[in-house]
Amino acid sequence: MPFKTSGDRVKKGEVIGTIQDLYDNKDYDIKSLKDGYIIGHSNSPVVHQGDALIHIGYF
Repeated sequence: MPFKTSGDRVKKGEVIGTIQDLYDNKDYDIKSLKDGYIIGHSNSPVVHQGDALIHIGYF
């Protein structure tokens, strides 16, 4: 579940979304690896390890 959407500015380390494990019902934070702007994000309700969820443009 994204907290941010395309066009939003993000800072390194900021929580920008969560993933919920349906088997153990735990939530895991998604943190930005860099300062930048979100240029795209996935709307899929199901994700797998290694999937690109949020694309951040930085300079």
